[in-house]
Amino acid sequence: MELNITINEYKNSMKEVQLSGSLDSNSYQQLDNEIKNLLESAIHIIVLNMKDLEYISSAGIRVIVKTQKALKLKNGGLYFMNLKPQVKKVFEIINVLPFMQIIDNLDEIDLP
Repeated sequence: MELNITINEYKNSMKEVQLSGSLDSNSYQQLDNEIKNLLESAIHIIVLNMKDLEYISSAGIRVIVKTQKALKLKNGGLYFMNLKPQVKKVFEIINVLPFMQIIDNLDEIDLP
């Protein structure tokens, strides 16, 4: 299964990244490149909308952790939305869930 990425501008300093398909060792580089481009801009907040993400592997997790660290250095944040149970379970297993900012909708984010 391939990974499809759609980037939506929400407000000036925030982008919503919609993921669908599978984020694994075959597709992680695609997300990494998209995130790298966003981080080079004035973006401070990224929301990963995982509504249609069916699978995530450790390679995908690495991209997410790297993104979270980079945004923290920019005094920004990484938010997660619409985690499917099987994806949420992966985050629980590696014990990252307590450090994640999970939201129900984009309006929950306080923008500067």
